[in-house]
Order: sequence, then C-alpha cells, then structure tokens
Amino acid sequence: MSQVVARHDDGDIGGSNVFSQLAQVAKDPSVDAGKLKIIYDLMKDYKEEERKEKAEKARVDFYAALAEMQGHLPIIKRDTQNPNTRSRFAQLSTIWAQCLPIWTKYGFAVSFDSRTLENNLIEVSLKLSHKTGHTEIFHTPSAPPDTSGLRGVANKTFVQGNQSTITYLQRGLLCRALGIVTANFDDDDDDGAGGAAPTTVVQRRGRDMPPVGRDDPIVAEPSWLDPLEEKNPGKWFLNFCDLVDEARTEAQMLDIGAHYTVQSAEKSAPAETRRKIREKLIDGMMRVKETAENDAGGPAWEPPEDGPERPEGTPA
Repeated sequence: MSQVVARHDDGDIGGSNVFSQLAQVAKDPSVDAGKLKIIYDLMKDYKEEERKEKAEKARVDFYAALAEMQGHLPIIKRDTQNPNTRSRFAQLSTIWAQCLPIWTKYGFAVSFDSRTLENNLIEVSLKLSHKTGHTEIFHTPSAPPDTSGLRGVANKTFVQGNQSTITYLQRGLLCRALGIVTANFDDDDDDGAGGAAPTTVVQRRGRDMPPVGRDDPIVAEPSWLDPLEEKNPGKWFLNFCDLVDEARTEAQMLDIGAHYTVQSAEKSAPAETRRKIREKLIDGMMRVKETAENDAGGPAWEPPEDGPERPEGTPA
C-alpha cells in the first residue's frame, strides 16, 4: 500500500486526471478493492476541499471587486418626468448605459429573469456574476401589472402593464444590487459651481448628504413628508391619511402621491390597501381643488355649448 501511494504525490491527486490515475492504480495486483475504495474516497475528499477553497476565494474576490467598483459608479440624474405624479426618475436605459462600462470593467455581468405568480403577480430576479466564478441572486417583492395611473384610471393593456412592472422592478433591483444612486440635480441654483453635478458616490459624505463642492445638489423629499418614512405598515397608513387630510394645495397632494413609499405601496400592498390609498388620494385632490375654487370666488364661468358669450367682467 505504501509503495503504491508513494507513486502519486499530492500534486497528482489534485490534478485533472484523477480518474485515469485511479485506473492505473487499480491495475496494480497489490491493491485490492478495499484499498482502492480508500484511495478513491481520499481523492474525493481532496477534490471537495479544493472546490470549497476555490469557492471561498471567488466569494472574497467578488465582494472586493464590488467594493472597488461602487467607488466609481456615477450618481445617475433623474432625466425623465412622470406626467402622472410630476416627479422625476432615471430610466433603466439611462442607468444601464452609464454603469455598464464600469461594472464590466471590474469583471461583473448582470442578467434579469422574471416570472408570473398566482393572481398575475410579477417577480423579477437579478443575477450578478463575477469573472472569478461567484454569483449572487437578488429578488424583488411580487407586484401587480401596472395597468393604471396614479388615480386608478386604466391607461395600459395587460401586456403593457406587465412590461411596465417588469421594467420598474428591474430598475429598482439593479440600483439595489450594485448600490447605484439616482438624484435630482439642482441645475438652476448651483451657487457658482457652474452647474457641476456630483460624478461618483465617493464624492458624497453620506447617502443623503451633499457632495464636496455642492451645497444642495440633491433634491430630497420635503421634510413635512417624514411621517411617510414610518416602517410599520399600520402606522404608515395612518400617517399617510393624516398628511392627506392636512394637505391644503394641489402641490402638497402631488408631493404625497409622488413619495416613493406611496408609489411602492400602490405597487405591492394588498389589494384592499391599494384601493384605500387611491381613494384617499382622489378624495384629497378633489377637496383641495374645491377649496381653491371657493377661495377664488367659485369656479371659472364656462358658457354652455350653445349658450351666450361670457358676460363682461366674469373671471375667465
């Protein structure tokens, strides 16, 4: 036994021709079946340990590359206006175009998958792979097809709604997996900075703090909307209702409807909660509009189709 093993050092056992070597050992008449099984088990154990070591090294390299890569990711400008909420967002194509050259430079690859669950809910997953062999998979909460606008009015087909939800989830998932930040840039008032926007996350002193050289480059949510940051769903809904009841202008109602937690709740909350949110937003908007009309002396006069022209002196 000792003579046979001496012919194969550790380098041979860990080589790529393990089974061919084992076949050669099996031809040796001094090696019986029991001894052959022992050699085979030793080889398997060695290969398994080797596999684990490689996997751990790949995992360490993955996170080291991710940390280095994140320091060079740009802050993406929210370049698109949402006509329903009057809020701005960065399109998936914008984020992809600006960040793809960076994550590939550091050896990463990104791929998406999606599936339809019960009740037509949609779930999206993202696979983040590194050239060393390690992969992490991220998942989104399930969400319904986005077939309607802010006020619950259907404006898309079912297929369009599916694709809209998938794109929305992909955008959020990509930012979460890679640590990408999007922001509104204050291009009108830069305090002499020449409209310069922060270029990378490294330039920032914190997630919601302005970067070096800019006093106010990122437009944060108005402070009066802080109650919507509540993590408890029940308390959040009560805070949401209170804010709607306290709103006095259309602008305030639009700010509430555009808040990211409200948008998220309209996507992923239970159906009954989504219905209550939509009804509350509609009722609140109607109330502030009615108040504004009363404060202005009533709604503007509009002649019937076949009626007389507007009387002189009547507000247009």
